[in-house]
Amino acid sequence: MSDDTAPATKADIGKVKNSIQKLEGSFQRLDGTVQRLEDRFQGLEEKFQKLDGTVQRLEDRFQGLEEKFQKLDGTVQRLDVAVQKLGTDVQRIEKKFDDKFARLYETDDQILAILGNIDKRLTPKIENHEHRITRLEEAVA
Repeated sequence: MSDDTAPATKADIGKVKNSIQKLEGSFQRLDGTVQRLEDRFQGLEEKFQKLDGTVQRLEDRFQGLEEKFQKLDGTVQRLDVAVQKLGTDVQRIEKKFDDKFARLYETDDQILAILGNIDKRLTPKIENHEHRITRLEEAVA
């Protein structure tokens, strides 16, 4: 009988179950990490939506003020300064979000690297264990 067709022993099955449980634990931890990232992204998305609402409210307010500013030339200059400041604030906020998304992508890359490392480390170990089991079976036989 060939080694590939030899029946698995309870110990073999136990080792495989143990390996599967470890993998499931790793996947559960990964799932938790993914969930935390999704929660973080959701929080960023909510902040962005609030910012969008704030910008919309400011735009509505400026439309109403524009009619008044047409009559008051000096007030228009002050409004220009305020709009420039708002533009600077929006750029600062956009940069902040860009930085946060960059970190999010880095974290995603790190997770993928961790998964790759897990696979690289587990595959040789599993193969080594399978080889050892085969040698033990041969020694027992």
